[in-house]
Amino acid sequence: MIEGSFWEVDNFRHRDLLGAHPTMKMNPLPRSALPAAVALLAVLLATTGCIHLDLTPQGDSDRVLTGTINLEGGSRSLPDDAVVLVRVEDAVPPRVAAATQADPTLLRPPPPADMPPEVLGEQLIKHPGSIPLSFSVEYQAEASRLEHGLNVEVRISYGGRVQYINRNSYAIGLNDAAAPHSIWVSPVTR
Repeated sequence: MIEGSFWEVDNFRHRDLLGAHPTMKMNPLPRSALPAAVALLAVLLATTGCIHLDLTPQGDSDRVLTGTINLEGGSRSLPDDAVVLVRVEDAVPPRVAAATQADPTLLRPPPPADMPPEVLGEQLIKHPGSIPLSFSVEYQAEASRLEHGLNVEVRISYGGRVQYINRNSYAIGLNDAAAPHSIWVSPVTR
């Protein structure tokens, strides 16, 4: 049995568990090195514990969609009362987009049929002259919206009715948001 007080026995066990030999003397840090050690510890804690968190959205959310509207079958002169509407739309409801962003493994369900898309930007061109026609739509969209894609809708109206629409879906994504787009429109059949 080991002689001595309880503390000596307990210290013996701790030193033995830590790998120190019970007969080895542990030299404490000299008092002159104490301020340097405290300063070093403070510097280490200050630099390793701080991480800069940038809470601003990635990239610029102010964007411009440019391109050309083309008519299937060639160019055409439009009447004087013609109006061209170009829209950038987000068809995904914000709550669905937020849930999918929180858990990317979720499959995004289609939006309800009666829910209109959110219009992010539009350009109204009065008296356009003829097609092909250039357009430029200013809109705001964060990178997260462009990740799931935005839609472009074009309508050409005259005589009190919509005469041409884009039948094909045109999507804008992160990779082509800044590139010019060619949108093809075709006559509305009644």
